[in-house]
Amino acid sequence: MSAKFGREPLPVIEELDEPPPDERTAWHEAGHAVIGHALGFAIDMVTVREPARVVYSPSYNASALHEIARSHAGSVGEMARLRCWSSGWPEDADEYLERVHAFQFGGCDGCQQAFAAWAAVGINSPIEEARKILREGQALALRLGQSRPVWLAIRALAAELMREHTLSGKRAHSIAEPFVKFGEFKNVEAH
Repeated sequence: MSAKFGREPLPVIEELDEPPPDERTAWHEAGHAVIGHALGFAIDMVTVREPARVVYSPSYNASALHEIARSHAGSVGEMARLRCWSSGWPEDADEYLERVHAFQFGGCDGCQQAFAAWAAVGINSPIEEARKILREGQALALRLGQSRPVWLAIRALAAELMREHTLSGKRAHSIAEPFVKFGEFKNVEAH
C-alpha cells in the first residue's frame, strides 16, 4: 500500500503487522462470551483486536442480574486465567454506582453493571439497593466462572482467540457448546 503526494506515490518502507493479542484480553473477552452463551445471549462476533469486545445480537429481555453477570464476566475470565478468584471490592462498586447516579459514566464493564443495577431498582432508590443487585450479579458471574465446564469453555475460546483474533458468533458458540449448552443457566438467579 502506498500513499500519494502530488502525482508520485510515496515508497512503502515497511508494512507493520498488528501486534499479537494480549492473553489477558483473550481470556477477558472469552469470559464475556462464554458466560453470555451460558445465560442465553446470542453472540454476533468476538474480537481481541482493538477495540476488543463481544458483540451480542439483540436479546431477550434479560434480568438485571444476567446483564450484570454478562458485564462482570470479563473480569471473571481474567480470574479464570490465573485461577485466582476474588469477589472484588465494594468500594469499586460504589464508585461506578455513583458515576452512573451522577450521569457521568461511559461504556466500560463497571459502568454497564452499575447502569443495569440502577435500572433495576430505579435511579431514586438508595444506593444500598443498587449495590445489592450489582453484587448479586457479580456473584452469579463468579459462581458460573468457577464451574469446571464454564472454565474449560473460557480456556478453549481464549486459545482460539489467540490464534484467530476475531471469531464469528457462530464459531464462538460452537467452541463453548461442548462444555456448556447455550442458555443452560438462563433460569439461574443469584442465591
